[in-house]
Amino acid sequence: MAQRTTLERLPSELLDAILSAMPDIATLEAAVMTGPRLFNVFKESESAIIERVLTGQIGAEVLHEALTAHLSGQKKDWCNEEAKGFLDKYFTREKPSKWSLSQARPLSRFHPTIEYFSNKFISESFQVLPLFLSERLVFAPARSLSRAEENRITRGFYRFQTIRNLFVRGNENLPSLNDLEYVYFKHFAPWENEQLVCIYHFLMGIIKPVLDEVILWSSGPLHELAYEDGMFQNCSEYHLTLGLPHIQRLIEANTLPAQQGLVELWPHRFTQFLDYRLSRTITLELQNRVGIDMTYKPFYCDPDSGPEDIWHWAYFGQWPRQSSFHLEEPIRQCPFVMWDRWRIDELDLLDDPWTSNYNEDGYKQEKERQHAQRRLKFDSHTPHET
Repeated sequence: MAQRTTLERLPSELLDAILSAMPDIATLEAAVMTGPRLFNVFKESESAIIERVLTGQIGAEVLHEALTAHLSGQKKDWCNEEAKGFLDKYFTREKPSKWSLSQARPLSRFHPTIEYFSNKFISESFQVLPLFLSERLVFAPARSLSRAEENRITRGFYRFQTIRNLFVRGNENLPSLNDLEYVYFKHFAPWENEQLVCIYHFLMGIIKPVLDEVILWSSGPLHELAYEDGMFQNCSEYHLTLGLPHIQRLIEANTLPAQQGLVELWPHRFTQFLDYRLSRTITLELQNRVGIDMTYKPFYCDPDSGPEDIWHWAYFGQWPRQSSFHLEEPIRQCPFVMWDRWRIDELDLLDDPWTSNYNEDGYKQEKERQHAQRRLKFDSHTPHET
């Protein structure tokens, strides 16, 4: 009879605790296969151990979004009735009655992609103050993120993937706001939807330079994208609709042939993705509430009032001056709606009303200036045949 290892001689309760502390599902499976005792302990409490490992890796506050993103990706094209039934379960926060390894593996494997984007978001935008607050930086040194701030960011990327899975349908991703999408967004408070808009703008910001590079070295019709802002925006939006794994491969591609192999510069469908849908949803909601109670019930149980407080601060500074609610670029350069209240208070942001130097004509002139610079860059470059 084979002699038990020291580990296998431990009480079952300790072995259960050790297995539950594994960092991910792949490590758990490897540990379970090291001996019959560990395997038997695992089988006795399989569902509970798997849930504890997933909770440790992904986080209890985020696990529901992770499961939703995975399940929403199980079908290629959702019809309205199917999507409605799926969302009904989502809104009630229905949990699996039992967890299995086959359920858990894809969640565990996908989470590093979410961590990749969350870490980039934090390093590239979260601790950067916009110009109108740069003088306050000395009084508010960047601190580590709280768990609540990390959860908002992580949930935002999972929600992005879920929306991509549910609402991008073959060649039917049209600019009209479908009733089901409106129902989905209405379940969230405006600041929760604004967090999603911040994710969208961040992803657009990292994908456009890659597309620019590919266009720069292209010839013929592809090179003409340099001169058409609308076409270039359409191309960028299209690549967002392909989902986070595609975006990660695209921005990690370190050679031109690798980038060209991933880029479709002439997508054959009209694409207006998250920006339009979210701004339209929030606008309709606010228009319906003019002159009445402006309280909202958030979908998430957020322990901190920072996102709600900063949203109201910005909202009352803009509405009804703008015909649609759309937070201005100075606010979005630094994603305030992800911040805890203590971080906002360190900058004394709420002491004075939000005042803006936003000017629509000036904004258009700046866009025209950027477009002219882009054209000059491409005009000075001789494209290569691809």
